[in-house]
Order: sequence, then structure tokens, then C-alpha cells
Amino acid sequence: MIRKKYNKIIAVLIATLLIGSTVAGCANKSSGNSNTENSAEQIKDSTILGRVKAIDGSKVTISLGKESTKDNTETGGSTQKAPDEGQTPSQGGGTSNNIPTSVQGSQIDQNQASDNSSGALSGNNQAPPAPPQGGGAPDGQQPQGGDGPGMGNSNTTTFELSGEEKTIDISNEDVITVTKGSKTISGTLADITIGEILSVTYDSTGNISGITVESNNTTYTGGSQTGSITLTGAYSVNGETKTSKDEKINAAEANQNTILVSNGGNLTVSGATITKSGDTTSEDESNFYGVNAGVAAAGASNITISDSTVNTNSEGSNGIFSTGDASVINVSNVTINTAKNSSRGLDATYNGTIIAKNVNISTQGAHCAALATDRGEGTIQVTGGTMNTAGEGSPAIYSTGNILVKGATLKATGSEAACIEGKNSITLYDSNISGEKSNGVMLYQSMSGDSGVGTGYFNMTGGSLSSAEGAMFFITNTDAEINLKGVTLKNSTGVLLNSAATSRWGTQGSNGGNVTLNADNQTLEGAITCDNISTEILNLTNNSSLTSTINEDNKAKSITLSLDKDSTWTVTGTSYITTLTDENTELSNIKDNGNTIYYDSSNNANSWLNGKTITLSGGGTLKPIK
Repeated sequence: MIRKKYNKIIAVLIATLLIGSTVAGCANKSSGNSNTENSAEQIKDSTILGRVKAIDGSKVTISLGKESTKDNTETGGSTQKAPDEGQTPSQGGGTSNNIPTSVQGSQIDQNQASDNSSGALSGNNQAPPAPPQGGGAPDGQQPQGGDGPGMGNSNTTTFELSGEEKTIDISNEDVITVTKGSKTISGTLADITIGEILSVTYDSTGNISGITVESNNTTYTGGSQTGSITLTGAYSVNGETKTSKDEKINAAEANQNTILVSNGGNLTVSGATITKSGDTTSEDESNFYGVNAGVAAAGASNITISDSTVNTNSEGSNGIFSTGDASVINVSNVTINTAKNSSRGLDATYNGTIIAKNVNISTQGAHCAALATDRGEGTIQVTGGTMNTAGEGSPAIYSTGNILVKGATLKATGSEAACIEGKNSITLYDSNISGEKSNGVMLYQSMSGDSGVGTGYFNMTGGSLSSAEGAMFFITNTDAEINLKGVTLKNSTGVLLNSAATSRWGTQGSNGGNVTLNADNQTLEGAITCDNISTEILNLTNNSSLTSTINEDNKAKSITLSLDKDSTWTVTGTSYITTLTDENTELSNIKDNGNTIYYDSSNNANSWLNGKTITLSGGGTLKPIK
């Protein structure tokens, strides 16, 4: 009886433990599958920060984290002497052998910058003129009328990722606002691009009550938003509201804008013919503050212009220019033609904004991007239209801010297709863009102080990108992220990606390029090259394919390749990679064509390969570097 009694007690205890374990297991499983519910409970009456990782319609995925800020003071001008005019700059980053030999024979000119003041092209493969040591003048020229404007400061904000991600569905765009320097304005989904930092606020019910779009790495805080030349206009609106219809408006004086709206003014223009002649006396003042433009808005002013033509035929005469916190210009069905140097089509600085639909832009001079943002950042959003540039150093798009283009055709015959300086971005959807000189897209950090330091983003979905010279993508003296989805890439030189130092920007030995290329349902073709102070990360997902030789000369500091199970790498020559990640552990998605792939067996990320030499399906091998 005693034994039976103890047996019963033991049975009850075991049953209790089993039930407890089951309940605990279910609870844990439930907890693991109901993060949304728990997080929804946790985020009531709270604010989260996240960097935009992906956008799918109204659904935005953010990587959560926190910010820490470091103050940087730009002292003005370059911190190093540029090569003398007429000399070809030597390669930086150590020895002259850092650039892979497979690239040396191509027409890559890695020392040229485009459109930007301190990185202008001089053409004919010559080095640009040496910039003044303290003036910070554009195009390497001494500013006329004294020293150039102060460079100001920028705060570099490091965003530390927590490892968590969250997808938010923005069904109501009314909750979106955009920080513009000292002001906040209403925004739309178009203001949210990959790389931006979002501050998302939840109310007491767990619903989103506000989304603020912040800068992706840096807030430009220094330098005056007004220059030394007083803005004037042949047609001027100062703090008032006016309407203009079917007028011909001309300006011929030096430094005079044809139309100027300032001090919170509002102007609606339709059916206008706007003409500008008379050269600027300071390219700095024109590039940064809107002096001598065809149409300019400054000081939190607003312009709406439609069914009009803007023609400028003078030096330093941008077509349409928005400058200053909360200055906004809305443009529709407008044709812009600029004929002389330093005369962009659409230009925004110091947090100015331009929103354009169906614009046709043609620029002929040097340093005349069709779409440009400059000192102090700016925002440009374009839907539809055609943009053509012909001059040296005149990419179709030049960004030291955030530029978004949808459904447009853009062509640069004298420069790269697009250029991004510093921590800024270009985002394209279903657009066709091409460049015939230097490289396809360049991401870099100059020494001018025009742009905050941080990660530059080039994002493109659909459409096509074409380049006739150099690499499709060239990265130097900066961190960069390239996101491609379903883009048709056309490159004449066979070099897809090149990250390398040059002698022009940064401190030699630490001025390489560091880039992450994310390919989603993307076809990639061309050599992957990298010098010994640069790094590259290639992530292929969703049926992406890469046909390439990677790091053939084994010069790269680090190259990482990651393949999901549905993506492939077709190897075209002996390749050296630092780390390899492949969801297909049989490696059947690597089409080796009898080539050898070397990997670093001492790197922990390659531990899954066990330091082995593996024979691949095409007769080639994957083997450790000895």
C-alpha cells in the first residue's frame, strides 16, 4: 500500500511537471509568434527610431536602433593640395599597384568629380585646377569679390542598430512630416527613401500618430543660409501672395533673379516665359544661395509654376532654385533650358524642396546637372519628363541631399549618369538613366564641406542604367550602399563595381571605398574590383544572378559574397573572396565553368566550409587561400 501510495504521488508529480513544461513551452512558442502583439503593447505612448531598409508600396521596413552624434567642424577648403593643373593625379591608397590590372586598361578616371564645386571635371583626362587653400570656391576657382562663404559645421550621427526590424503600414500619409533644418513641414510617402531615419510615434492605442523623416546620417548645422550678395528679382514677391498668368518676365542684370519669392511669400505662375541673362559675379553665391537664377524661392517661401518655359543664357544661372528651411517650389509641365556654366536645371540647397512633374530639362554648360542638390542639403522629387546634360562634369543627377525620380528619362553625354557626395541619396523608380563619361554612378566624399560625412545611398527599382566608360559603380573615400531591384544594367567596359582610393580626396591610406551592394531579382554582370584599403559586400537574393570574376588580382582588403538559395554566381575567372555565405550548401548555384575560387579559411564566417577544398559541379574548385 505504501509503495502504491508513493507511486501515485510520483505519477502526480510527473504529470504536473509535464503539464507545466507543456504550458511553458506553449507560452514560449506563443511569445515567439506574437511579437507583434507584445511590441504593440510595448510601443503604446512611445517613439521608436529606425533606418529604412525596404519599401513596398505603403509598407516600410525599418531597422531599429538609436543615434549618437559627433560634432565635425569643417574649416573650409581642401585639407590637401590637389594636383597641379595639367597633371594626371596619381592613385592613392598606398602603392600605384592598388588598382587591379583588369581595370587599369579601361577608361576609368577615378580622380574626377562631377558638378560639385570642389570636384569639377576639367575634361580631356586632365586634373582639375588646384582649389584655393582656404576659400572653398567651386570648380577650383578663386571666388570673385573676396573669400567664399564659410563652410560651416556638420554633426555626424552614427545610427547603432539593435538587430530588430519592424514593418509599418502607412495607410495615412497625413501623419508624415519632414524635418527641414529648424522647421518641420508636411510630407508624403515619397519623402521616405531607403537609408532615411524615421521617428515613429504611437498613441495610447498603439496606432501610429506621427512619422518624422529625419536625415539619414548627418544634420548640416553650420554656415549661413544667406550669402553676401542680397537676393533681388526683376519680378519680386516679398512676404506677400501674388499670381502671374501668361507673362513674359526678363532679367538682364548681373546677380539678378528673374523671379524671386522671399520671406514667406507665395506665388502662383502659369503660362510664363521666363528669361535670364547677365552673368553672376560669384559662382558660390549662385550655387549655394540662388543668386542669378531664373526662378528662386528663399526664406520659407512657396512657388507653384506650371505650363511655363525658363531659359537662362548666362554664367551661374540655375533654372529653378529653392533654398532655405521650408522653401518649396511645385513645378509641372515646365521646360528649362540653360546654356552657360554652373547653371543647373532644378537645384535645392539648405533644406529647400522642389517637387516636379513632367519637366523637360536641357543644360549645355560645365557643372550643370539637370537635377542637383548642394550645400546644406535639399530635396528634389521628380515624376516624368526628360533631362539631358551635355557639359563636362554635368551628371544627369548630382546629390548632396535627397533626390527621387520616377518614370523619367535622363542622359548625360559629358559626365557620369549620377553622382552622390557624402551621406546623401538618389532613388529612382522605372526610369532610364545613362552617362557617357567617367563612370556610371559615383559615390564619394569630397573635402569641401558641402556634404555631411556618412553613408551614401543609390537605390533603383526597374528601368535601366547605362554607362559607356569606367565602372558601372565607383566608390571612393566614403561608405556606400547600392540597392538594385529589377534594373537593366548596360556597361560597355565590363567592370560592374570598383571601390578604390584616389589621390584627390581623403587621407591617403584610409580613403578607400566601402560598399554594400544588395541585389533583389537583379541580373548583374561584370568584374568586381577593389583595392587594398577598400571593402565590398555583395548580397544576392530573390533569383538574382551575378556573372563575374571577383577580385581577380587578389588586391581587395575584403570582399564578401552572400547568395540565397535562389540566386546564382556564374564565375568567369579566378576569383578571391574573403567570406562566402550560401543558403545552397551543396554550392550548386555556383556555376564555376572550371575556374578556381579562393576563400579565407581563417575567417570565422567560412567555418561552415571546414577549410576544405571542394570540387564544384563544373570542374572548378573552391579552396582555401594558402
